[in-house]
Amino acid sequence: MKYDTAPTIALRARRSRLNPVAAQLWMDLRCHLRRSLEAATTPARFGAVRSGCPSLGQFAAVDDLLRYLADDLGADLDTKTQMYAELVRCAQMRGPACSLAQTVLWLGLWPGLTAAVSRRAWFWRDAPADLLSEVTNVFTGLVTRMDLTRVQPVVGTLVRSTERDVIRANVRRQRDRVREPIVDFELIPDDSDPEPKDPTRPSRVAVLGPAVAFALLGREGDPVVQALVLGLGPGHIAATLGIKPPAARKRLERARKKLRATLATAAMA
Repeated sequence: MKYDTAPTIALRARRSRLNPVAAQLWMDLRCHLRRSLEAATTPARFGAVRSGCPSLGQFAAVDDLLRYLADDLGADLDTKTQMYAELVRCAQMRGPACSLAQTVLWLGLWPGLTAAVSRRAWFWRDAPADLLSEVTNVFTGLVTRMDLTRVQPVVGTLVRSTERDVIRANVRRQRDRVREPIVDFELIPDDSDPEPKDPTRPSRVAVLGPAVAFALLGREGDPVVQALVLGLGPGHIAATLGIKPPAARKRLERARKKLRATLATAAMA
């Protein structure tokens, strides 16, 4: 069985705009899937897949099928759609053919999934491993739950729905992060400090309260607040609101001034 070389996979990862860590994780996942096809049980399991998928009868080995699905751009799309539908049905059934059908779906749809991961990677740049985990869980779950009587086309639905659910997961993740209490533990007064505390002086943690309120008063969906609190920078504002970078920088600077004024007022209170 012929595999892509590491330099070839790395080149594809660079072209996909993934950062080095995410690219390596994505490449490792593909290598793991490929290595799983080297198992001694693969020929027998592929025979079981073929017996349940009439459209795959022309392929003698799983490698022939993958070349057709992923590399043959001149292949008939309706024929490929039928093959993917049968692979999904096989993956939903229990038995030795199930895991192999899942692997073939992954590798056959790899170009589309790579494009989806690349588009989402910037939003998960602080947690690339979480992105890969989310993609894996979402894609596997979609294959398991897909109702083939209602879904057309299979290929587009699997790829688009994977990206859609990953977007939703990122929105929930960002919302949860914004809602977490923002506390700088270095500013918390040490109870073991022998120096007597002035009861009239507000604690530094209390001074941070307005910063938390600024982020939580129903504005966690505001991209300017997200950029300010999460340190995302003006690029996040520009991409989310569809404005030019100079305008995004001005909005972020105004938000910073407002927060500084809020904190200064609280410190003087």
